[in-house]
Amino acid sequence: MKNLTVDEMMVERMADSFSMMDEEEMRNWSREAAADWVHDENLYAAEHGTTPLPFDVEDVYDTIKAMIETEEDSE
Repeated sequence: MKNLTVDEMMVERMADSFSMMDEEEMRNWSREAAADWVHDENLYAAEHGTTPLPFDVEDVYDTIKAMIETEEDSE
């Protein structure tokens, strides 16, 4: 099993979350939603005794927005 870099782990977490988004969540994706997502990720890490990944709200917003746009383009 390959050890993932921090960046790879972060992209994997965002991709997992994106894969579970419904159409309404995709339509309403915003910087506020990204900030909420980062907050939830940090809470999850704290609750499970793990070190939170260094997510940046703007990077999360841009990355998931790009995933949404790619999904829309493929339809």
